Amino acid sequence: MKKERIIMIRELLVTQMTHLLLFLFAVTVFGLVGATKPVIWKWVMLGLVPFLLFLVRRYSNHFLVFMGSHIVFILLLSVIPYVDQAEQIAFYVCVIGYVVYSFYLRVKTKERLTGVVNPIAGVGAAAVCRLFQHYQGIPEWEKYYVVPVILFLCFYFLQMYLEQYQRFLIVNVSSTGHIPEKTMFRSGISLVSLFSVGTAILLLLTSDVGWVGRIANVLKTIFIWMLRLLFRGGGDEAENILQQESTAQKQDQGMLPIEETEPALFWVILEKLVMIVVAIAFAALIIWAVYALIKFLHDRFKSRILTVEEELDNTTDIREKCEIERRQSKKHSFFGFLSTKERIRRIYKKEVWTGRWQLAKDGSPDMLRRLTAKECGEGLARNRLAQVYEKARYSEEECTSEDIRRAKEK
Repeated sequence: MKKERIIMIRELLVTQMTHLLLFLFAVTVFGLVGATKPVIWKWVMLGLVPFLLFLVRRYSNHFLVFMGSHIVFILLLSVIPYVDQAEQIAFYVCVIGYVVYSFYLRVKTKERLTGVVNPIAGVGAAAVCRLFQHYQGIPEWEKYYVVPVILFLCFYFLQMYLEQYQRFLIVNVSSTGHIPEKTMFRSGISLVSLFSVGTAILLLLTSDVGWVGRIANVLKTIFIWMLRLLFRGGGDEAENILQQESTAQKQDQGMLPIEETEPALFWVILEKLVMIVVAIAFAALIIWAVYALIKFLHDRFKSRILTVEEELDNTTDIREKCEIERRQSKKHSFFGFLSTKERIRRIYKKEVWTGRWQLAKDGSPDMLRRLTAKECGEGLARNRLAQVYEKARYSEEECTSEDIRRAKEK
């Protein structure tokens, strides 16, 4: 597979990962404000926006085309039919955020690629959203949380493989031995696809969502039937299993009253983990605050008060230093570096730096910094250069071309 095609596919996966997380946040907000359920096909179409922006960002170098295409995406928001105001606000926030971030990538980066979402942060954010959904009491919305997380993980596995394969192509070109690229890609993508599909199936079966739950019940029935064959006439263990299964089926059909039970183990574990994470974060914040306070006090009380003689020794006239190093200066006009004064100052600095071994034994900037312009001129036998420099550096008078000629005289 060609490198450019790999970049496009990987960018599509990365943009969809970001979009899935935004969809989770939007669904959580919809549940909190009591909005209607999201329209899936609209969010699927919205997910194509960041990828289209990537195509414009990567293959368009004309400023008007770039800005015009981004503005078009914002204008299209006004013609989309919205179910309620919450959906409209969510769409505006997503599209405007995509446009602003795309403009930032176009200006700041060379590759103009979207950053990869950290899988741990993504799954953690999804778990927090899922926890909110659990306490909202809207079981029919569970699929809006489970399916995006599964797709997020599958997309991450695929894009991670494509990233490694892209590095392999670079190494393979520069290596002495040539490895067949197509064979490597086919073998690798098949394993990653099997792993991704297996992970998706496992997470779907454990989620008990919609038709997947019915498939899980069928598999459970088959498993019970196999146990019946294995334990036929073999004691009370099979009877207990079958009796529990029969009772569960009757409860599902509404034939028996369902008693209140303890919350599922998943939610108990998740609540404990959230409490532990919050406690650790709070403790770390307190420890950091105490450490910062102690360090601040230690630095303040560590410094010794200088005597009058030491203060006088450390006091120097900054204006008379040889400015070899680049310092923060006042703001000048855009073409200020072409002025006569700036040209004279550049000539002086160049001459001093060239003759640094003559002025100082080790030629270091620290030694040169201790010399005034007059001392540098005497050491280099360039008194006129020192005089012209002092006029350009400290005087309010304008310098002329004659001063430049005097500065260049040897």
